[in-house]
Amino acid sequence: MTVRARGTKFQADFMHKRKRFRAEFPTYEEAAAWEAQQRANVLLGKPVDDQSKGRSGPAPSTIGGLVSWVADTHWRKKKSAVYLIRNAELFAEFVGPNVSAASALSTEKVAEYCKDMAARARCERTIDRHRSAISVLARYAAARNMITTKPVLAWGPKVEGRRRYFEEWEVEKITSTLRHWGKEDDARFYEFLLDTGARLSEALKLKWTDVLTNHVILADRKSGRTSTIPMTPRLKANLRALKQGPRGADPGPFAVVTKGGQTHTWRQLQEHLPFLADAVPHHSFRHTTCSWLVQRGVDLFRVKEFMDHQSIQTTMGYAHLAPKHMEDVVKMLGASAAKVIVDEIEEAAE
Repeated sequence: MTVRARGTKFQADFMHKRKRFRAEFPTYEEAAAWEAQQRANVLLGKPVDDQSKGRSGPAPSTIGGLVSWVADTHWRKKKSAVYLIRNAELFAEFVGPNVSAASALSTEKVAEYCKDMAARARCERTIDRHRSAISVLARYAAARNMITTKPVLAWGPKVEGRRRYFEEWEVEKITSTLRHWGKEDDARFYEFLLDTGARLSEALKLKWTDVLTNHVILADRKSGRTSTIPMTPRLKANLRALKQGPRGADPGPFAVVTKGGQTHTWRQLQEHLPFLADAVPHHSFRHTTCSWLVQRGVDLFRVKEFMDHQSIQTTMGYAHLAPKHMEDVVKMLGASAAKVIVDEIEEAAE
């Protein structure tokens, strides 16, 4: 049960289909009974009694109450609400949900929380996402005079473009480690990301009906566009093995893959392979695909089409990885200049 005291009342809440439902009651027993009934309704396919609709009353004074209030009034409408709310709730749990917002949202408390996350091997990018949630809490608290000074947030250093890509030996080390651990499906999943340049959301949405004889069809959740990607021999072999195994009965080859499970696997890899400390989970494979294509001489316009970049400017960010390509350009310029000089000499001789 997730029933908590709020002033003189008790609040029950639970998540269903990425939406949070809440209701307040005068006693703990009534709140617990309401929550149990709504969970039963979900299991039976019945509608949920959403008593939290339209709640926009005064913001509470405790940090736990503030998180609940901001979730209701601000975060619920956002697609990323689950992660924003969870990050805010983790902060409230750390400082104590019944601590006043003014005490919790101090520079010292926030710094202490971030230091604790760093001690638990959370990367700066992850910590910054928690800082973002805290920043929103502070903004709402300040607007309602719950705090007089916003906490100073020591944001992590910016990594230009987040363009960390893997060398071939690094990819081999990652996949061989996973296979040594008996995680063959995870190794094949990473190889799929590498061979297609797919975004994580595209890979997770892949259905068996999207796997053709020589191509796979990727659907971009953001733009709604689809891309048809030719398969490498390795990709063909991996998908064939998945189709013939237990995954063949699933809707898609990676239907059992979850973000949470992948986060756990990636942390295990980072603990075992120190060179992964600065790598962004999953998206580093997409950077690797693009980087390898450019390094191996594929022109930028074809790279743009393959990677489904919406702008050529995104692809141009990888141009510096093509020194051989740029050397060829310089040679062409040199050849042209030499031809002009020869022509001038011949004209003078005449």
